[in-house]
Amino acid sequence: MTVMKGFEEVFPVGAKHKDNFIYLGMKLETKYVNNKIVEIIDDQIDYIEGLDPIPVLKTEKDTLKMNDELHSEYRTLVGGLSWVITQSRPDLAFDV
Repeated sequence: MTVMKGFEEVFPVGAKHKDNFIYLGMKLETKYVNNKIVEIIDDQIDYIEGLDPIPVLKTEKDTLKMNDELHSEYRTLVGGLSWVITQSRPDLAFDV
């Protein structure tokens, strides 16, 4: 039994993809040279561009009150940024 067959028996996989595809917000691209994989590139640019910023005017920054709608938007944005940090951009977790 191959490693992959054993893995798939324990963790069933629905769709299988090869070369270039999007999975969980990550665009994965496989580069070949002479039919050998030389590089696998992942990026989340499209995912990041799909995150909705929360506009706050400078004049509101000290007086803005958190309501249920703003709290939901904030949690959604923080969750999206956390996903990016854990998957491909750990550098964003630190202050520069």
